[in-house]
Amino acid sequence: MSAITEALLGLGFARQRGRDPWPAGRPMLEGTFRCSGGVFLLHCHLVPTTNPDVGQMIEFRDLLRRDPAARLAYAADKRRIAAQTRDSLDYTHAKGQLIRCLLGR
Repeated sequence: MSAITEALLGLGFARQRGRDPWPAGRPMLEGTFRCSGGVFLLHCHLVPTTNPDVGQMIEFRDLLRRDPAARLAYAADKRRIAAQTRDSLDYTHAKGQLIRCLLGR
């Protein structure tokens, strides 16, 4: 287990639950953040820099940072999907369609 994974588990994050968790070499940890009376769920993906998906993740992050319309579309799509399913794997797969569209793929 990587030192980063160990540190996050020590801070209170938990290993992903569900029917198809990410592999140990690219884990997704779950946690919560309390702010202004609310509790927000966190998913922390630990992705090695050698992973081929890293470039696309950075590209999508940068798109959301610079493009307000993309941010609004992504937030609206996530709300729509969340209203339709409580299954985290189905939710993840459903988000992919808009992400590919926003990235022009």
